[in-house]
Amino acid sequence: MNRIIVNSVNETQKIFQRKKTVVFLIITVLVPAGTAALFVFGQNALGIFAVNSASFPISMLGLFSSLLLPLFIFSMAADLFSGELGDKTLKLTLTRPVTRFKVFLSKNIAIAFFVVVSLALLFVVSVIAGFFLNGGALSLTDLFQTLLAYIMAVVPMLVLGIIGVFLAQFFRNSGAALITSVFVYLAGKATPFLFPTLAKVSPFSYTDWYMMWTGSAVSAGRLINTFLIMLSHSLILFALGFSIFDKKDI
Repeated sequence: MNRIIVNSVNETQKIFQRKKTVVFLIITVLVPAGTAALFVFGQNALGIFAVNSASFPISMLGLFSSLLLPLFIFSMAADLFSGELGDKTLKLTLTRPVTRFKVFLSKNIAIAFFVVVSLALLFVVSVIAGFFLNGGALSLTDLFQTLLAYIMAVVPMLVLGIIGVFLAQFFRNSGAALITSVFVYLAGKATPFLFPTLAKVSPFSYTDWYMMWTGSAVSAGRLINTFLIMLSHSLILFALGFSIFDKKDI
C-alpha cells in the first residue's frame, strides 16, 4: 500500500509538472471568468440576460465535461503510458522495487486525482464568477445542487480516463494514442445518433450523467443502473488494459 501511495504521488507530480497541465488549469480559470465577464457586459450594456448565477456553473460543467476535460484526460493517459514507453522512461520506472500492477494502478490514480482537482477548481471559479451575473449569490439549495452535479461529474470522467489508458496500451507514441482516443470518443458520441439502441450501453453517452442529479425526476433504479453500466465498462477495460501492460515488452 505504501508503495502505491508513493508511486501515485510521483505520477501525480509528473502530471502537474507538465506545461500542458499548467495551461489547462489556467484555461479552467480563464474560461469561466472570461465567459462571465462577457455575460455581465451583455447584461449591463445590452440588457441581455442569457444566463443567471444558478445555471452558469452547470453550463461551464457541460462545456468542460463534454469537450475540454476529456481531451486533456486522453492526453494525460497517452503521455503517462505511450509517451513514457516511447522515450524509455517507463522502463526506468519498472526498475524500481514495484510491481507492474502497482505502476499501472498508480498512473490511473494520478489521472483520477487530476480529474478531481480540475473539477474542484472549475466549481470554485464558476460559482465565484456566477456571483456577478443576474441572480447574485447562489442559494444554499442551488449551491448544494451544483456541488452534487460536480461530484457526480467525476464518475464519467474517470471512466473516460480508463478508456484512454486502455487505448494507450496499443501505441508507443503519445500523439498516435491521443488522436485515436479522440477519434474513438467522437465516434462513441456519434454512434447513438446512428444506432439509438446502443446509447443505453455506451459509456460515452453518460458524460452528462450529472444532469440526472440536478433536480430532474430520475428514479433511483435508473441512477443505479447507469452507474453499474459505467462501472462494468471501467472494470473490464481496466483489467484488459493491465493485461496488455503486464505482457508488454518494455
